Amino acid sequence: MKIRYDSTLEDLLAYQFHFIDNSRTLQRTRRLTLLIINAAVILSTLALVGTSEEPGNAKFVLLIPAAIFCLVFTVISLKTSGRSYRPRLLAVYREGSTKTLIGPRELELTPTALIVRAPLVESHYDWKGIDQVVETDEYAFIQNSPVSAIIIPKNRLMNGDSKTFLEEVRTRIIQHRDDGVGET
Repeated sequence: MKIRYDSTLEDLLAYQFHFIDNSRTLQRTRRLTLLIINAAVILSTLALVGTSEEPGNAKFVLLIPAAIFCLVFTVISLKTSGRSYRPRLLAVYREGSTKTLIGPRELELTPTALIVRAPLVESHYDWKGIDQVVETDEYAFIQNSPVSAIIIPKNRLMNGDSKTFLEEVRTRIIQHRDDGVGET
């Protein structure tokens, strides 16, 4: 079974955004960073309140803008997350050649491996080396490690059916699992 498609820089970015948005480690780091920044804003404001010469509780009015800032900052940070990396990711990809990463692709399923063919590269992934298939509305990511995947733009296949192809990939992953090769 084979499928063909053209891989683009946007496809590479889509996986990076997916990874950034869904990595448990990066999510923890993002939450911790937000917590630290918000705590610093509130503590700084409390320090200002303590030095304020306003009488009584009037000085605590300064906490209102700080709390609003923290809320808005948190919402914006969580909504933009991975997309905010776009300019930096583009710059990284422009540092070198992407000619082995973008362009025509053919994926072939064999009894022992998933073969990826492109004009300048051919890769064989033993089924035991493929972790899982993750899907979004637009993409399927056949993950061969926690940080890399074969990216399939589901709506731009030149031949074949992505649903049937991915079902077969999932079946073969399950068939070849359970021997523990490469587990850490």
